[in-house]
Amino acid sequence: MEKTYLDVPHAHREYAARFGAVSDQSTGRYFVLGEVPSELYSYVPKEPRHRNYVNEVGQQCAVCGAAMEIRERRSDRSLYYRCVSCLSMLPV
Repeated sequence: MEKTYLDVPHAHREYAARFGAVSDQSTGRYFVLGEVPSELYSYVPKEPRHRNYVNEVGQQCAVCGAAMEIRERRSDRSLYYRCVSCLSMLPV
């Protein structure tokens, strides 16, 4: 059977034990053998989210300071930035 470790706060340890969580003496963490009961799902650690901040920060217009969006020219399919407010353009 597989051990699923739980992140149980000290105040919730009795609740977790009531639904089958067991304390690991070597690490001090609680775990469940086999399937996790639905009452303990909130204690299962989640994977940290990784964000790509470089792609989230967009180009700003030098004229008005508004956000710029990437567009594609119809003539040669090249990319450029266009301001959403004053419609000025910059090459990518």
